[in-house]
Amino acid sequence: MDFLSSTSIQTETFVARFRAHREEVEARVARPDVRPNAPASASVQGDKVEISVSANMTVETVNGILNDSVVEQINKAIQEAGIDLRVDEEPGTDQSPEATARRIADFATGFLDAHKANHPKETSKAQIDGFMTLIRGAIQEGFTHAREFLEGITKLSDTVNAGIDKTFELTSHFLDVFHQAQIEDGEAQDGSDDVSAGETTVEDV
Repeated sequence: MDFLSSTSIQTETFVARFRAHREEVEARVARPDVRPNAPASASVQGDKVEISVSANMTVETVNGILNDSVVEQINKAIQEAGIDLRVDEEPGTDQSPEATARRIADFATGFLDAHKANHPKETSKAQIDGFMTLIRGAIQEGFTHAREFLEGITKLSDTVNAGIDKTFELTSHFLDVFHQAQIEDGEAQDGSDDVSAGETTVEDV
């Protein structure tokens, strides 16, 4: 699926600008101007387009595209896992790496209860581990798709590349914290159930 068709309003302006530039350059390539005093070639115009797009590609814009791509992949993975639930996330105003990572992690982990309900016979740990594997794979794919899309537009600056890496690292960190907390809660619940079962057995005797 063309990622250009799956972005939200938050990144629509940037993508529309790129699409218009790209179509303009492709039109010049298809109809080259051979007049003696013709303006710069399509190749030169293409270079100008790339510079223009690159100059407008901030970390905030990139994080908006990352967020859209990851949300799309999470929804896809959830549906493919047999969970008939799709959620459209409201775009946030803070597009810093920290805020974007937190938003992605919160969105992804919000499907845990639905996943558990879909796997009632599994142990708590198996449910959590399976769920985390599912959403981590979707998030990784979302980041990969977004990076490929961005690299198809222009050469990414060191700042933008660092911003993508930081957002992914923070997302992974938030997922690690959530995963550990869920494991500990599950172990505590299992321990409580064991104690209750033991007390019942003693009373019955």
